[in-house]
Amino acid sequence: MKDDKLYLIFVHPKTGSQGAENITDDSKTLLYKKLLECIESNKLYNLKLNDSKTEIIFNQFNQL
Repeated sequence: MKDDKLYLIFVHPKTGSQGAENITDDSKTLLYKKLLECIESNKLYNLKLNDSKTEIIFNQFNQL
């Protein structure tokens, strides 16, 4: 959370064919740095559900 906004940095399944273990602390550090760069340059995406809540719609933040 930053300025009343929630930023998803890295999302992955824990189980199944694409499942993965937790990422390393070094990987987390790199992701945090990348997030800060994206916030500063406004290279973000806005995600929301469609009206029937069956699909995720995303737009570049600066195009909203």
